Amino acid sequence: MSTVREMRVAAVAIAVLSRQPLLLLQERAGNRRVLAIEIHTSEATMVQEELAGQQSSGPAPHHLARDIITACGRHLLGVCISMPAPDHFDAEIILHDGELLAARPGDAVALALHAGAPILARADALNQVGLNPRHVIDIDRGDDLAGELDRFRRLLDTASAADFD
Repeated sequence: MSTVREMRVAAVAIAVLSRQPLLLLQERAGNRRVLAIEIHTSEATMVQEELAGQQSSGPAPHHLARDIITACGRHLLGVCISMPAPDHFDAEIILHDGELLAARPGDAVALALHAGAPILARADALNQVGLNPRHVIDIDRGDDLAGELDRFRRLLDTASAADFD
C-alpha cells in the first residue's frame, strides 16, 4: 500500500453550489489538509449519528457490517480512502489479516467511527486534491461566508488573465 496519512472527521457539511452532502476528512498531523468527499444523504446521516453518539431506530448497515466481520472471527484494522480517478473517491475496509474490502467512503467512515478504528487516506489523494484548511469555510467555527464571498468577488473584479498564468 502506498503511503497513508491518518485522518479525522472534521465535519459533515453541505456543498454550497451542488447542495450535496460533503464528508470533510482532515489530516491529524502535518499539513492538516482536508479531503472534501461528496457522499449520499444516507451516508451523511450515519456519519453524523456516529459523531453524535446517537442510536438509529434499528441496526444501520455499518453496524451489520461490523457484526458480520466479528461473527466471521475477524476484526477491523481501519479504513483507507483513495482516489483512483479524478473526482472519484473509493474506500477500502482493512481487515486484520490484510484483506481489503471495497466500500463507499461514507459507509467506510461510518464503520470506522462505530468500531473505533483508524481512518486513513492515501497520500497521493491528499497531494492531488487536499485542501489547505484555511481555504475551508466553517460557519460553525465562526467563519464569515458573506465576507469570504465579497473578498472573492473583489479579487475577480481586479484580476486579469495574466494573473492566472
